[in-house]
Amino acid sequence: MNYTHCSDSSTNVSSIHQEIQKETSLFLFYSELCFLFPSLLSSLLLVSYSDHRGRKVSKLGGMSIFILYELNAPLCWSEVLVGYGSALSTLIYLGSFAGVSLLSRCLRDGYIVLLGLLSVAAGLLMAAFAKSTLLMFLVRLPLLLSIMPAPVLRSMMSKIVLRSEQGAVFACVAFVEMLSIGVGITMFSSTYASTVSWFPGFSFLLASAIALIPAVLIGVVMCLRLDKDEEASRLTADDDEEETESCGQSLQLPH
Repeated sequence: MNYTHCSDSSTNVSSIHQEIQKETSLFLFYSELCFLFPSLLSSLLLVSYSDHRGRKVSKLGGMSIFILYELNAPLCWSEVLVGYGSALSTLIYLGSFAGVSLLSRCLRDGYIVLLGLLSVAAGLLMAAFAKSTLLMFLVRLPLLLSIMPAPVLRSMMSKIVLRSEQGAVFACVAFVEMLSIGVGITMFSSTYASTVSWFPGFSFLLASAIALIPAVLIGVVMCLRLDKDEEASRLTADDDEEETESCGQSLQLPH
């Protein structure tokens, strides 16, 4: 019988393990904040300055609570399984890259963003109720398209501004991203620490529900845009018919 850190189910050991989960979650929260504030300042100054002195590439990101969730009961993953899970998560980047490359040929940008948000919501919802190793590995499947919204939204914004304003736009985007990371870390780390004792997957469930909000808004905007496109096409067709009729009548007039 293999022994793991979750094998001892005694009340004392279980309470200690839950306390470690809470303290680790808070430690990750504080460590991320130490990197957040310098990133906020640099994203505003350096990226906007690139309009005059060339572009720079940012690497933004935040530490998730996936590893804590995988180490906790009932999964009780070892460091080997955590490594396998992290390696498998790299497929998400490849899947999103392939998804943008293929879907951009046949779908509008808005639909690609919508699919990506639905991928996020589905993957996090599945993770919230994953109780076995196999199911937790399979969580990566619905998340394969989850990174598509970010690059597609950046592309959409770059198309509506002047070339000389690209740096300023992406400086604002980087600032908002870092700010949202800080808010997300604060909310989800504290939520995980508060709910780990009775429902460890609650943070994923909450994140899934939040991801559905922009998905619904984008869906509504796309529907309204389709209605306007149809109306514009109908008006254009009516104008063409009127011009054709007027031309036909003018040709029939006697000279």
